[in-house]
Amino acid sequence: MANRLGGETPIIKYGSELTFESMSTVSATAPINQGEIFKIDGTATDGTAYKLAECAAGDNPAEVTMVMALHRCQDPNQLVGGKLLNGSEVQVRRLKYDGAAPSLGNSIEAAAGNVRKVTGIAYAKGAGRVMAVNTATTEVEVLI
Repeated sequence: MANRLGGETPIIKYGSELTFESMSTVSATAPINQGEIFKIDGTATDGTAYKLAECAAGDNPAEVTMVMALHRCQDPNQLVGGKLLNGSEVQVRRLKYDGAAPSLGNSIEAAAGNVRKVTGIAYAKGAGRVMAVNTATTEVEVLI
């Protein structure tokens, strides 16, 4: 019998790993299990979008940023390690913005008034995703 060719890429060999807040609905009876998929969504008073949410039917990586949980989580206050499943988003970068602060979930482009800074635009696949906004320093953290 021949050895099987192909197969899944080992989890450590692809994608970026980030830490996310779990959902408020997580519990011992409704845990996040290793290998399950979620999406990055939601905002809170801390001004970040590093939060997991349940995927909805029809969600796909061309429209939402999907994450695979790296471990089990039973506590809504516990952080969850996640592996990004979208191929084009590989790192988080802190960038200066010009004009009005981009909104969480926006994508970015070069600013019209100062092309060395960014401005927010509606989410577009491959154009980054704003994950945090710091209005004091006029910087955003962008998953690109």
